[in-house]
Amino acid sequence: MTVVLVEHRLERLSEVCPRLIALVAGRLLFDGTPRAAFNSPAVQERVGMPVYTRLALAAELPAPLPVTLADTTAAFRGLRG
Repeated sequence: MTVVLVEHRLERLSEVCPRLIALVAGRLLFDGTPRAAFNSPAVQERVGMPVYTRLALAAELPAPLPVTLADTTAAFRGLRG
């Protein structure tokens, strides 16, 4: 079964969708996983990033940047050593 979801809350998409298709001006920009999408410079520039990914970027975490709350929490816990 295929479900088409139009959503602007990127955090929500990262949590519930195994595949993202990003369109810009009616043209395909990206088709793949949320992790690949939000680590793509083209998607970051044209669509944006989930808040979790922006936090990880600001903290200079290594790539691939986390895109879900669980992955971001784990990445920041890993900084404590």
